[in-house]
Amino acid sequence: TNAQERVKLLHWQLNTMLTFLRVQGAKLTHVKAEWYLSLSDFLLWSHLSNFEAGLPTEPEEVLVVKHEKYSSQAWVDLVLQLAKVFVLVKVKPSKSLPANTDSYKSLARSVYSREERTLLGWLSHHYETQRTVIWGRTRPPLAG
Repeated sequence: TNAQERVKLLHWQLNTMLTFLRVQGAKLTHVKAEWYLSLSDFLLWSHLSNFEAGLPTEPEEVLVVKHEKYSSQAWVDLVLQLAKVFVLVKVKPSKSLPANTDSYKSLARSVYSREERTLLGWLSHHYETQRTVIWGRTRPPLAG
């Protein structure tokens, strides 16, 4: 039917988008294209893919809970990785950064990219600067 073809095409487009982002450096190997579908499309996709694979269809209530659980997290991960891939790569070290912002270089290079370490150093520097303006040399009071 038209709805089935539309969902298959949409799933293929989402898979293509995820592949493109992964090639660009996005860490999205843990997400599946179907988690970006609307609930109705997700239900149809689940039925179609299980039918084509010869698997039994999960109850709709289970699928609804699964969609709610994974969809919102997948969207958050997508937005964060889009920022990493297309915005963070433009962050360049600046000579105007104080020397102590290099403290993140000691972290394993596999954990943070050069751009991420630069941004973390910049944030740390400005946090410490503003913290001393507000609280002086003492630590901020504990919340609660």
